[in-house]
Amino acid sequence: MFDADGDEITEAIGNGSKGKAIVGSYDWTFKNKKGTSASLGKLVITDLVEYASAGGDLADDEDVL
Repeated sequence: MFDADGDEITEAIGNGSKGKAIVGSYDWTFKNKKGTSASLGKLVITDLVEYASAGGDLADDEDVL
């Protein structure tokens, strides 16, 4: 994710942050089923509210996956 200046955001994004998104859709077929799903092209955070935990540390991406 990036800020309005194009710089990458490395902080954890908290509730109340605002942004703009470029979204689209795509059609899919899988096992004789068809559908349309959303896709995110780009997300720009325009007003960052940094995440502040009530306690404990943030999980690393590797820990979550």
